[in-house]
Amino acid sequence: MPGMTNNEAIAAKITADERAFSTTGDQGSTTSPALVSHNGRVWMAWTGSDRRINLMSSVDGTTFDQKVVLDERTSAQPALVSHNGRLVLAWTGGGDKVNIATLAF
Repeated sequence: MPGMTNNEAIAAKITADERAFSTTGDQGSTTSPALVSHNGRVWMAWTGSDRRINLMSSVDGTTFDQKVVLDERTSAQPALVSHNGRLVLAWTGGGDKVNIATLAF
């Protein structure tokens, strides 16, 4: 990841029109991180205070490094999954759209 720009972190992205679940009490300021094991690393994704999606990974599950801040924004918790050798990120974006991105690091 050294020398990588934020735009290079997303290898493929799909956006679908879906209404996001929300209640009148949802503020989007506090979300939990998402964790997944992928290719020998533990990956963590979370929404920053600026609503941008943050990613970090760890080889031992205790020390995380190489933080990447994506240009993508969300007020909800992102989701991560490792599937068929690919790291996939999902989040709700603007306009109540569900986004799915295959990450390449």
